[in-house]
This record gives sequence, C-alpha cells and structure tokens, in this order.
Amino acid sequence: MGASGKPKLILGLEWGFWVVLAAAGIVLGLILGKIGESMFIKSMQIMDYDFLGFAERPIAAVLILAGVATMVASAVRHFRRSRVATGG
Repeated sequence: MGASGKPKLILGLEWGFWVVLAAAGIVLGLILGKIGESMFIKSMQIMDYDFLGFAERPIAAVLILAGVATMVASAVRHFRRSRVATGG
C-alpha cells in the first residue's frame, strides 16, 4: 500500500494517465498554435492591424473577456492560497 492507502500499482497508473494528458496538451498546442497564429495574422491584416477591432465583434469580445476573467480568477485564487499557507 502507498501512503494514500492505495496500492502502488494504481498510483502508478494514475501518474501514467497524467503524463499522457500532459503530452496530449503539448501536442495540441504545437499543432493548433501554428493554425491559431496564422489566423491571428490574417485577422489583423483584415482589421488593418487595429487590435481593438476584436472588441467590436461581440463574440470575440465575450471570448476575450472570458479569458481575462479566467486568468484573474486564477491569480486571485493563487494569491489567497499563498496567504493562507504563510499565515498572513
């Protein structure tokens, strides 16, 4: 038995599962990164390199706001956990 009460074999399978998920994320990032970059360049050319043009389109504005909100929420959560861990 491992420290968590689970047999070591199952713990090993869990770690293997997470390694596969991490590799899948890297592969997706490598493949979709090139596609996303080329689409971003095309859209910037269409909008005459005006980044605020993304905010004029409602769907793009919502997606940008959702991304920013996710990053802010993650930062706040990390900050609160670090304050609790240090006792401050």
